[in-house]
Amino acid sequence: MKTLEDTGHCDTARVVGIDIGGANLKVSDLLGNAASQFFPMWSDSDRLCDALADMLVPFEFSSLAVTMTGELADCFFDRREGVSKIVDSAVAASKRFNADVCFYTVEGEFVGGSAAKQNPDAVAASNWHASAKCIAEEYFGNDIALRHAASSGAVDDAMVVDVGSTTTDIVPIKAGKVATASCTDFDRLVEGSLVYLGCGRTPVCSLVSSLRFRGRNVRVMNEVFATMDDVMLILGKNSEDAQDCQSADQRPRTIEMAANRMARMIGLDHRRVDISLARDLSAQVMTAAQHEVQLAFDGIDNGGTIVMIGHGGELLRVPADRDVLRLGQIFNAEVSRCFPAYAVGVLLAKTIRSRA
Repeated sequence: MKTLEDTGHCDTARVVGIDIGGANLKVSDLLGNAASQFFPMWSDSDRLCDALADMLVPFEFSSLAVTMTGELADCFFDRREGVSKIVDSAVAASKRFNADVCFYTVEGEFVGGSAAKQNPDAVAASNWHASAKCIAEEYFGNDIALRHAASSGAVDDAMVVDVGSTTTDIVPIKAGKVATASCTDFDRLVEGSLVYLGCGRTPVCSLVSSLRFRGRNVRVMNEVFATMDDVMLILGKNSEDAQDCQSADQRPRTIEMAANRMARMIGLDHRRVDISLARDLSAQVMTAAQHEVQLAFDGIDNGGTIVMIGHGGELLRVPADRDVLRLGQIFNAEVSRCFPAYAVGVLLAKTIRSRA
């Protein structure tokens, strides 16, 4: 396998970034092309190499930049085993395309596969840092494309908020730098910059203990009968897809089916809970989710522009007096959704240029 030092000749437009999560794989080049797909690491880790290779087929590249969070999947005994499996799979996939591959660390550097496996804690759970570092350097640096997108122009501080399907990352930027000493999932959970709440997989029962229904408080069932994806579907925040059955009951992701899943949370079904009632239940869950995200945000907010990435921005109620930069308005929706993959690609391209 080639190392970063061997890639000085690389055309940086041919860098592709990969974000390997526990539930999703995301790939992006630097030209506006991106793709994501559901990938249940906990059950399908042995298919990771093939899945990555299949996703990479439409892209043209000579170097791959990899960031990850999937090492925490419970199919792995510990993070070391998870990192090792992910690194080996990414390296094997890169060989099918005769491409270089490097892995991003939470120190903001790139290492080869051997170094990544020797120091797994450095590359584990690193995608949030890649996103924040990319935004800090591009937004505050010489490339003013993002800077002009903010209504107030250049500012010193910012808060990056990335709402994904499973988690929300809240990262402060101070004077153009990632402004947190927390690197691990544990430290970030303590700090409040990692909120295990997203717009997809989060179980409803983890957000509310009871729901108001027809004038009565009803304790919810502590089962994964419904998720935030159902809430977002019912409220019109997520798009329906009758062909997609990645739901709590493996039935289609439609409003009708989501309403039935929501009804089950209070021991009922579609016969007693129509769409209107399901919408009311969902609104209560949404309020609880927004409250959790707001508490975390307020706890570490250092002011400045709020930079929204990901695909669940509704979970943060943005203060009226704050400037907001929504990357989905600058990039296409898929690049915004896959931003950690795009970001790690940008960072590798800059590293290659600096060493050329």
